[in-house]
Amino acid sequence: MALRRWLWGIGLLIASFFLAESETLRVVINEFGQGTAGSGEWVELLVVGTGPCSTVDLRGYKLLDREGYLNLSGPTRVVFRNVPAWAAVPAGTIIVIYKGDEPTGNFPPNFPFNDLDFSDYRVSIPHTNTDFFEDAAWGGLRNGGDYVVLVDAQGNLVDGLSYGDRTGEATSPEVKLGTVGANTAAWFTGGSTALINDPAYWQTGSESGGASTPGAPNGGANTAWRNALLPRPTISVTPSAHEFGAVPVGGESPPLTVTVGNTGCANLAVGTLTLTGADPGEFELRNDEISGATVPPGGSRTLQVLFKPTAPGAKSAFLQIPSNDPGNPMVSVTLAGTGVAPLSVSAGGPYVGVVGVPLPLQATAAGGFPPYAFAWDLDGDGAYDDATGAQITWTWNLPGIYTVRVRVTDSTGAQATAQAPVQIVPAKGDVNGDGRIDLVDLRLAYQATLGLLVLSPEERDRADLNGDGIVDMEDVELLCRLILGGCG
Repeated sequence: MALRRWLWGIGLLIASFFLAESETLRVVINEFGQGTAGSGEWVELLVVGTGPCSTVDLRGYKLLDREGYLNLSGPTRVVFRNVPAWAAVPAGTIIVIYKGDEPTGNFPPNFPFNDLDFSDYRVSIPHTNTDFFEDAAWGGLRNGGDYVVLVDAQGNLVDGLSYGDRTGEATSPEVKLGTVGANTAAWFTGGSTALINDPAYWQTGSESGGASTPGAPNGGANTAWRNALLPRPTISVTPSAHEFGAVPVGGESPPLTVTVGNTGCANLAVGTLTLTGADPGEFELRNDEISGATVPPGGSRTLQVLFKPTAPGAKSAFLQIPSNDPGNPMVSVTLAGTGVAPLSVSAGGPYVGVVGVPLPLQATAAGGFPPYAFAWDLDGDGAYDDATGAQITWTWNLPGIYTVRVRVTDSTGAQATAQAPVQIVPAKGDVNGDGRIDLVDLRLAYQATLGLLVLSPEERDRADLNGDGIVDMEDVELLCRLILGGCG
């Protein structure tokens, strides 16, 4: 019999060593208390999982005391039922399990009795609730010392601790605390599973004095850890920046589609989108499905942004996207573009030319998008088919007032037109200005020289072939040579 007990003890020691070394810590014991009086005992669990957005299947898990852990008589044993509520419990969820047949007055102040709503990632369930637990018995957590142990459905140790006079036993879990007696609670103050087995990160305090916090984290580091585990939205914005390029002033760019997605595991609440920065008025939001939207995990919403420059030059702005993503509460999309002056063209002029003499014409273009192509309407028929190029020449054979028109086309196909007046004056020797130098002009010059005729200033200028300011026989001789090849 003694040998059998020795072998049983060795077996438990080996089993305890194996289990302690293989704690999964997917769920940890975060706090427990003995109640303010009687047996108002409770245990708080924190679901860790594998981090944010992970879940743990708690179906079949068992919360045990020493007797339950060692399969002795009078155990505390609470088995999680195979129900949907336990199938995928999110990381960050706090679960309080308390002795359900104990008077409520034996529990600490502000105890969260019968909180069955999982939506806030906190529940508090009596062990007597058969909707959530089965095979439930509460033998009690002893004041002098006990174990608090959580094992999974396969019997693997998830987490465990021992306290008081039970810490020296070969089967005691790894965390070994001092006595947690009547009206006392113990809580983990650390912020990671790496510290959960270190007694230095555990504290004890009075239950009736309000030191325990069932249903809530324990202090700053523990709160930060729990908050980091909670399901959270994660905003995704594409693109993060966009260059619209050059857009004519008064025009608008093709729309840019901005997509806001949620790659997290909780609803993403988006605030009102705004344009800020140097030139917010140069950009416009359209078809905004994002502002005020609630984007579920895996979902997305879109809007369109346009660049609408009102003046030439480089423009920039930021599209600000606020949300409840705790890690990225404000996302900025950088927007840029360049306003380009509208395409314009000048036909030059006004021009003054002489009958029969080629007259240079010069067009210039600005704005738009070079290179430019120029086409001219020089004969007034409305068709730009008489010449091409920015600089051309054209000859008129009759004096008069003409209009030339030019059309420019830029590299995008945009067009602009302009026109200019052209005055074609008669040539020297064409005294009467009829476009011909002939005997009539010779007669007029000769009569003017003899004083028989008074010429107008324009006629006199055209009859003054040698340019000496007077019309005399030298001009008549020059005109005679021009018309007849010489005069006898």
